[in-house]
Amino acid sequence: MRALIHAFRTWRADRRDLDETDRLIAGARAGTGLDHLLGAVRAPATTGELSGEQAMAAAVAAERRRAAAPAHSIRVRTSRAG
Repeated sequence: MRALIHAFRTWRADRRDLDETDRLIAGARAGTGLDHLLGAVRAPATTGELSGEQAMAAAVAAERRRAAAPAHSIRVRTSRAG
């Protein structure tokens, strides 16, 4: 796991890497493990994967609304001495 985190932190994309990514997304062969992973990503979602989709979308929407709402309204009193 540490090696994976290190790889993500140190990886830099250059034009060659981006071109390779485009080829892989388009369906080019990459190697056994990566081909299997990309095939799973391209496949349609299963019933089990979709079963909680609506509940998750509702929870995310509720959290966004909660995070966007102001925590408290603060009143500032000013002196009317004149």
